[in-house]
Amino acid sequence: QPETALRAAIVADLDVARQGLEEHRGRLRQALDDGVKDLDGLATLSSELQAKCQFFDKIVKDLRKFCQG
Repeated sequence: QPETALRAAIVADLDVARQGLEEHRGRLRQALDDGVKDLDGLATLSSELQAKCQFFDKIVKDLRKFCQG
């Protein structure tokens, strides 16, 4: 029965394709998770740098006042 064999082959091909898509989706999900972690890390670093810049700005202002004093 060639028709049954053809159906079985199609089902097998679809299963392989589905498995490949699921693996690809898993890799994409992991890449997105990694990207989110990277963005969170950059946001934290940016906040820390901003706080340090504000601190140094205050020091510069205080030094100017002292020098002009």
